[in-house]
Amino acid sequence: MITITDLADILARNYDVPFREAHKKASIIATKVSETGKELYDVPLALVNEWLEYVQLEEKDWEAIVDPKHFVESRSVTGGTNPDVVREMIKRRKLKLV
Repeated sequence: MITITDLADILARNYDVPFREAHKKASIIATKVSETGKELYDVPLALVNEWLEYVQLEEKDWEAIVDPKHFVESRSVTGGTNPDVVREMIKRRKLKLV
């Protein structure tokens, strides 16, 4: 369920949902998914859109939200999980050890 934060990000960035409301909606979705006993990626977009009410996600956005590879690669800030960022941090740390 770690990729649920992408739902809030995409709602705020692509659907003009205010930041706090986007995070509240993501929390609601996370709770409802947990109640089903399924994983986030097992829940159909139509059901998620029902739960979101007035916001209707596009398929491409839902696929990005539930894709752990996309989640990792999109974190390209310092300290993020993007593989290039991690390699650079390792390189810098090794230089400090020399």
